[in-house]
Amino acid sequence: MHQRQLAAFLVLSLTSLAVAQKKPDSPAPASTVSLSPQAPVISPAFPHGLSRGTKSELKISGSKLETAKAVWASFPVQASVKAKSAQEVTLTLDVSKEASVGYHHLRVITEFGISNAILICVDDLPQVLQTSGHQDKKTPQKLTIPCVVAGKVDEDKSDWYSFTVSPGQRLSFETLGHRLGNPIDPILKLYSAATGLEIPGTYSDDPPGLQNDARITHTFAEAGEYLIEMRDTQYRGGPNHHYRLRIGDFPVGQVVEPLYIQAGKKATVQFPGASITKVLGVEVTAPATSLTGAIAVVPKIGELSGWPLQVRISDVPELLEKAPNNKPTEAMQLPVPCGVSAGFQSKGDVDYYRFPAKKGVKYLISAETFDINTPAEVYLQLLDKDQKQLAKSDPMQTTARLEYAATSDTELFIKAEHLNYLFGPAELYHLIVREDEPDFELILPLDRCEASMMTGTLLPVAIKRKNYGGEIRLSVEGPEQVIGSVVVPANSNQALLPIQLTGSDLKPAYVFGVLGEIVINGQVKRRYADRLEAVRKEMDNLLHPPIPITRQVAVAVISSPPIRGTIQLSSPTFKSDKPLECTIKLERSAAATEEVNVALVGLPEGVTANVKPIGKGETQAKFTLKVDPKLPAGRLPFGVRFTTKIAGKDMVSYSPLVESLIAK
Repeated sequence: MHQRQLAAFLVLSLTSLAVAQKKPDSPAPASTVSLSPQAPVISPAFPHGLSRGTKSELKISGSKLETAKAVWASFPVQASVKAKSAQEVTLTLDVSKEASVGYHHLRVITEFGISNAILICVDDLPQVLQTSGHQDKKTPQKLTIPCVVAGKVDEDKSDWYSFTVSPGQRLSFETLGHRLGNPIDPILKLYSAATGLEIPGTYSDDPPGLQNDARITHTFAEAGEYLIEMRDTQYRGGPNHHYRLRIGDFPVGQVVEPLYIQAGKKATVQFPGASITKVLGVEVTAPATSLTGAIAVVPKIGELSGWPLQVRISDVPELLEKAPNNKPTEAMQLPVPCGVSAGFQSKGDVDYYRFPAKKGVKYLISAETFDINTPAEVYLQLLDKDQKQLAKSDPMQTTARLEYAATSDTELFIKAEHLNYLFGPAELYHLIVREDEPDFELILPLDRCEASMMTGTLLPVAIKRKNYGGEIRLSVEGPEQVIGSVVVPANSNQALLPIQLTGSDLKPAYVFGVLGEIVINGQVKRRYADRLEAVRKEMDNLLHPPIPITRQVAVAVISSPPIRGTIQLSSPTFKSDKPLECTIKLERSAAATEEVNVALVGLPEGVTANVKPIGKGETQAKFTLKVDPKLPAGRLPFGVRFTTKIAGKDMVSYSPLVESLIAK
């Protein structure tokens, strides 16, 4: 945001906050803006991954793919469409050697829009496809290691693989199954091929940090042939029970430290408890903003990479626990607000922190663990300078939280201990200390849209307010070719963000994020919109999906739509006793001769309109807006959704936003 724009917004928002009334702290439906009826839809592909530096074909099934023309991918790849039909597209993908190992995403672009994203794993291990006839211990599929096997488990069956090792050879075996969004709960077992007996200590089912996937690291004392069994823990299986089985002498990590990095800052990321102790720290620099929410960090030794872990990005100062801090006199000094990456490293470990408190200010203190995929269970206490307890967390709650309103200017102490007295390199937690301030969340009902240079489009955003009733400025953050901003009226729980394309020689599609800004106590507070809950459901209730995809919106660059419309208002303001007359001006292409259905988008409850379809060949229509007398005065931005049929297909476009003012 330019400084002048920001300054104007600060003044506007502070004024709005002073006069705004609070609304219920719950989101409202964003609007009637919905996915285009011609938007393509794709299903997860098999195999779920590709090896970097290789060229291969990938078939993807779905719908409305007959005009597929290009691919958007989050990794460097030369992609082309080899074959296409309404239900399937075949892609040729030449993956760059420089592609990063880890989770990536791919979308298919058509003449009319862009598809949902599917998960694609990029690996540095050679990929091997599962072959048939290997569901018996006596007939395993022979593997050359290192490799990654792309397979599918059938109901009531196990998949068997064999491999040969040298004496003293160390190997790691790791499944990616549920983490791919599949309804599979893998287990792994190692066996001696000579005896057929299970090797003691090599059974893996749901180790911490893997979200139901499995992992083994084992050093083989004797040379020879060995077997690995892969199956679902409940013997489930079927077409969507896919997995990737990575095998090689690569490091495997359970957690990262620090857990968070402040946006724009550098840090050395370590992998506590990694299976291979020689894993070196990785130097990273967090992006300048927290748009992506996290960055992937890869543990590596030699030529092979372990599977990456997420380091989250924060907008507040992020610190590492400074030991010793096991007693009040050693308490670590904290600023407010801040986050601290900390852990219980030894038996009886107790962590103390202190911070300056101001009279009348309410403080919120929490310790994230399960919600950031670490296994620790934390118990928090807030103490005064004489170590008298002022507040404590509820041991029955998943996340340890407490709150306290300071009665004087003083120094307060936080005592953190493990609820079950456990300790170890993976027993980490993220301590957050902040003032209780008005806040908000932004929710994306859609993950994609389409726009032309002529018309742009409207993107719905739902808002969940937390003790804040003022205006919120929404804007696009991403490539310079995609722009848009709007100021959401006070108390509104829904918004339409105009999306415009700019520049020349545009690519077929772009990906961007949505930023929201408010002003609290003279400071700008920023929040990014996401689809976290929707993505979790799409990925079989995966609690911790790759964070960047939850914040992505894709826009396809399409040709000018066959219908384009604008709204003209008879007056800039209207009242309950004086309805607002509005006129729609419509432009049609030669093919757009049919009736056009009209729907107003963005109107709050209490505002009604008598809109009617625009008849065949007509280019103008009028309607009237009426407002309920109980509705408070304020700004009213809204738009129009136009729908018509072209050659039997439903086609949709949106007008630019217009704004009126409800007066009293």
